[in-house]
Amino acid sequence: MLVLDDTHKLQEKHISICQIFAKLASTVNDIKLLILSRRIPQFYDRKEVLVKKSIKEIPLRGLDYDDCTSLIARWGLLDPDSNKSSEDEIYRITGGHPLTLELMKGGIYGKDVNRNISRFFREEVLKGLTSEQQRMLELGAFYRAEIPTMGLFPEGGDYRTLDSLLERSLIKETEEGYLIHDVLREVMGSRISPQRKKEIHRIIGLHLLEESRIGDLHFALESVSHFLESGGFPEAANVILDFGTSLYGEGYIHEVLESIDRILKSVHEAKLKLPEDVYLSLKCLKGNLLTFTGRLEDARSLLDEVVESKKGSGITDLVYAKARNGLGIIAYRSEKYDLALDQYNRAAEIAGGCSDRKYMVKVLSNLGVLYADIGKTEQARNAHLEAMAACLELDDREGLARAYNNLGIISFNNEDYTDAVVMFRKGFEISTSLGKSHISAIACNNLGEAYQCMGQRKMAVEYYRRGLEISQKNDFTVEEATALEALAALGKK
Repeated sequence: MLVLDDTHKLQEKHISICQIFAKLASTVNDIKLLILSRRIPQFYDRKEVLVKKSIKEIPLRGLDYDDCTSLIARWGLLDPDSNKSSEDEIYRITGGHPLTLELMKGGIYGKDVNRNISRFFREEVLKGLTSEQQRMLELGAFYRAEIPTMGLFPEGGDYRTLDSLLERSLIKETEEGYLIHDVLREVMGSRISPQRKKEIHRIIGLHLLEESRIGDLHFALESVSHFLESGGFPEAANVILDFGTSLYGEGYIHEVLESIDRILKSVHEAKLKLPEDVYLSLKCLKGNLLTFTGRLEDARSLLDEVVESKKGSGITDLVYAKARNGLGIIAYRSEKYDLALDQYNRAAEIAGGCSDRKYMVKVLSNLGVLYADIGKTEQARNAHLEAMAACLELDDREGLARAYNNLGIISFNNEDYTDAVVMFRKGFEISTSLGKSHISAIACNNLGEAYQCMGQRKMAVEYYRRGLEISQKNDFTVEEATALEALAALGKK
């Protein structure tokens, strides 16, 4: 067994010798060669790894938590009186990297340790980087999660720069993108000015926002965090207002609510003010989302605040329409049908004045559901058919899924369970393909009830369970309660 350590320090004249060692190790059974390096060695090529498989590359990982804490105790890195949180902090910072832990030897944690680690990385790891490599690493160090494939290029640079960092193991490639070790992330972060940090956060925020617009919706939430770090509070608010409803539909309801609270808190702490329309739009969105988590009183309070602020704005203010519609939903869920009908009609009038057909679809859907519940079948059917026609015209597949679901309810109320199942299935299939969890949960419960009425108990249980799973995952409290109650009645809770 021949061990070659620190081969990244090899000079050009030694490469050929290592090539001989590698050739021997791959052809002679009794010879094994272990090479340790901070970058991919130059004395073998990809073919020997991928095709011939005579060389195996093993990325070194950090120690697990238990081994890390054992090493901390053996080396006496903590005061005897230190508590478990100190061990947790060391593990969080180092990721269990043995070399980083070893740099702590010779000093109790907290006394010159961070300086020693920073100095090591500065002198041994970062020394000699080009300006392009440095800027790419700086950018990568401020991503909070895995870096998207193109996320390292907004400031320029090219794949040659990225390849050079990969070869030095300063960046790791994954199936989804790239990662930077937490220790390197912290060291890079400590060496950058506050103004440069804000600049980087803004660059990342803009890039993630673009990623979210081309299909990766969850990046919108990450962009909010970076805009807040850069001081771009209006930008963060606009992202949530643009993507909040879609994110909720894909199951990110708590993340959206948390983002709204963070924006409002950050603005308050900075002693700044958002434009009134933006501020009230955030309040309105939060109120409507709280409704779907079952917090009706909190939701009503926020929406009442928006309505009171918007009363003089007339029928051209969509935020006013959304607040009225939200109050209608709360009244409907509280079985105050007259109040709900009044709020929906007001919302419809305002949405009509705004010429916003897409939002009008939502109001028409709510009106149709209410009409069906109070026995006005024809008005209900007409409202849903009008909504469906608008959805087809606008290519609004989410609205189309709701319309199918609502038409299924009318057929169900008329005891035409076969047609109801057809409608519910179409709504479920469209909503599932779009990733709209809330509509899918409602459709599953509706299918369960329809199958139950048809005497198909097995199918009923299957769909109630699917609805329950979706609702519990996304905290849809009303739909969860419906599924649990139905399963309990069927003896399948």
